[in-house]
Amino acid sequence: MVMYPHVSIIILNWNNWRCTLECLESLYRIDYDNFSVILVDNHSSDDSITHIERYCTGEEQIFSKFFPVRTLINKINLTKIQGESNVNHIYPLSFHEVNGTPSSKNHLLLIENDRNYGFAEGNNIGIRFALEYFSSEYFLLLNNDTIQDPKFLKNLIEGILKYPLAGFAGPKIYYYDYNGRSDIINHAGVMLNMWIGISIHRGDKTLDIGQYNQIKEVDSLTGACLLVRRDVIKKIGLLNPDYFLYWEETDWCIRGHHIGFSCVYLPSSKIWHHLGSSAQGLTYQYYYTRNRFWFIRKHATIPQIITFLFFFFFMDLWYNLFRLILLGKFHKNTLFAFFEGIYDGISRKSLN
Repeated sequence: MVMYPHVSIIILNWNNWRCTLECLESLYRIDYDNFSVILVDNHSSDDSITHIERYCTGEEQIFSKFFPVRTLINKINLTKIQGESNVNHIYPLSFHEVNGTPSSKNHLLLIENDRNYGFAEGNNIGIRFALEYFSSEYFLLLNNDTIQDPKFLKNLIEGILKYPLAGFAGPKIYYYDYNGRSDIINHAGVMLNMWIGISIHRGDKTLDIGQYNQIKEVDSLTGACLLVRRDVIKKIGLLNPDYFLYWEETDWCIRGHHIGFSCVYLPSSKIWHHLGSSAQGLTYQYYYTRNRFWFIRKHATIPQIITFLFFFFFMDLWYNLFRLILLGKFHKNTLFAFFEGIYDGISRKSLN
């Protein structure tokens, strides 16, 4: 019998309990036993905690086009933890209270944050907990709006074990529903163009006919499903919380590249992603724009920075204005968020 390494799976929820419960139900059905699920709630205001509790007691019905109504899972043991802004007091549990609980398909650790820490720090809180209480060899960031193939984690682990220099691994990701289809690719690894400051999802919006079935080293991987080795975290640290949302996982992967760790895309592992269910509108315009500037300032060469600025202000800026104003998506607050993102991206420095 093969003994697979322990994986700590961190899922972040913010006002999206329906997707979260479908994700959990899918996850508890996978063909992999040695894992712990840490669900971090970023101070939701939609009664997410109540619905999660009902799910764990078997009272909440789960509906999905990917599997039957809840039949396999009857009850999940729930451990609730209060997360606080003071990191030294985030986990008011003894080691034995956590270590003595089951760490597989019938247990959920729920961290309730006292405010919304964003994607980066929200996941960091879950990772820090796992580092403190579990001896996991791998950590998996998993979006709460994903559904997993039963063998997705086994194939991720088996794949990364074949590449000792790979610090990060990611699956083939499909759209959950693309015009009624579930075989349209969203992500087959990320390629970066540092000259114009864009990240390109390989295969996005293409029908899967096997054209992305080859394992490939890529520039980066999406945080929707990102497997990372413990050694990598120990050497490069956690996600940069200054980003808050967007570009943080790309920054993480590039920091890994700088010390010799690669990113590997593993197509035998498959998940489906709702996309865009948590952050839209003003939030997207501000953070994506600001963090794009921060990322380029931090990782690009001087010639690349100059080229990016020329491209942005003479081409990309006008395209975005056309999109926001002339295509019927105009709202003064959205436009303000876009320009505020540009200003903060240029004038402010991230702390790390």
